[in-house]
Amino acid sequence: MTQRIEYTEEMVGNAHPTKADTLNRFINLITAGGDILFGTAAATAAALPKGAAGAIVGMNDADTAPEYKTLKVTTAGLTTNAGQPAFLAYVGALQEAVTGNGVDYIPVIFDTEVFDQGACYNNATGIFTAPITGRYALISVVKLIDLAAGTDHRIYIVTSNRSYNIIDNIAINIFTNRAMLHAVFADLDAADTARISVTVSGGAQTVDVYGDGANPYSIFGGFLVC
Repeated sequence: MTQRIEYTEEMVGNAHPTKADTLNRFINLITAGGDILFGTAAATAAALPKGAAGAIVGMNDADTAPEYKTLKVTTAGLTTNAGQPAFLAYVGALQEAVTGNGVDYIPVIFDTEVFDQGACYNNATGIFTAPITGRYALISVVKLIDLAAGTDHRIYIVTSNRSYNIIDNIAINIFTNRAMLHAVFADLDAADTARISVTVSGGAQTVDVYGDGANPYSIFGGFLVC
């Protein structure tokens, strides 16, 4: 006898007094071919796609069948997503005499990657390219040394849409070295870029960007928030 669920059952079938019983009956009607027919729970389970532990199953517009996504949820409710763009890089060696006389040093080359999830950062050019339109958190710390007479210190996060600037003017330079921090929550379209620029004015072009192969002093990182 063919089993079926009537539209009037409202999840509770005739001679099936509980909602759970009706749901179980519905599940057992799904075959490996995707048809709503009588089957077994084991056959239904075997037809489901298998993925890594905690992975979420879903379908995109172009998908022809359900598949496991990179988003994972643990039993404790913690989530990770290996497909979410995220990167961190730092300057691995001293970059000498790059500014000091008003020259814009752009982009700063953060040549050593700690991680680059999504392969969106180019450590040869110092440029991050957004793979998808969204809101991105971007942060940078640049350590400047040999500041000498420079009295105007600037750090920029430069994106395709706009430049985010921090300017520090001091009457008399009391620094021989300093670290400048900048962070923004930026809107980026797909294929937009972000890079870091520093400028020191008021002296000679003797200012260096400090880098160390073992310890990150000057860094650039970011990730897609939403």
